[in-house]
Amino acid sequence: MAVHNIGLIVIDEFQNLLECKSFSKVMRFLDTLVNVVGVPILYIGTSKIYKLFCPENVKSFRSVRRIATGFYREVDRYKENDDFWNEMVLLYWMNLLCINETDPCDEILSLIYRKTQGIPAILEYLMLRINIYVSDNSINQVDADLINDIYDTQLIPLHEAVAALEVGDTDAYDDICPISELLRDILQDIKGEETSKPERVARPDDPKDNMSEKTKLEESLPLDRDKEMAELEDLLKM
Repeated sequence: MAVHNIGLIVIDEFQNLLECKSFSKVMRFLDTLVNVVGVPILYIGTSKIYKLFCPENVKSFRSVRRIATGFYREVDRYKENDDFWNEMVLLYWMNLLCINETDPCDEILSLIYRKTQGIPAILEYLMLRINIYVSDNSINQVDADLINDIYDTQLIPLHEAVAALEVGDTDAYDDICPISELLRDILQDIKGEETSKPERVARPDDPKDNMSEKTKLEESLPLDRDKEMAELEDLLKM
């Protein structure tokens, strides 16, 4: 990495790794890569990405800690009164292929937000369809009726998702629920399981207790770079 001056590895659309049956091997490879080489990795993706760090069949505080302490940042949709959002809408409005004599009024701005829910990609697609329509039909003014008609007839696949966002139903889709809420739910499940378990008395002759002490000891030891490098080489051969 130092030879090629690599200071950061960026992996986009990381949630697509879930479609790979051997994604656990890839995750182990990336973890070992960070530990051995020391180059940070930036993962970019939807909130489904948390499943790569917190598998459904594994609920552990360690898994949650890997995300929560990994300097993750959630990119939320824009609020209706966000200045940048309104400037973006105005920019699209100014570039419509028709003669709009005035800037969009508050009613139009509110309508556009309801139909896009502050998501730039949906805004872009809506304005694109409006632009094509006004160009093909020589329309000089865009009003609320036209916006509603374009949305109702040409953005049908998005209706259910936009409606879920409008009422705050983030559980309807597993890739729009904020990661902070998902982590909170996992932590609550972990705490519930811990409180429901009876207190267990440790016994020196119990293999489980010995294994627990061995694990604690291994975690307290410094990183064995030779061992990690050998594991990295094995993963590369897979």
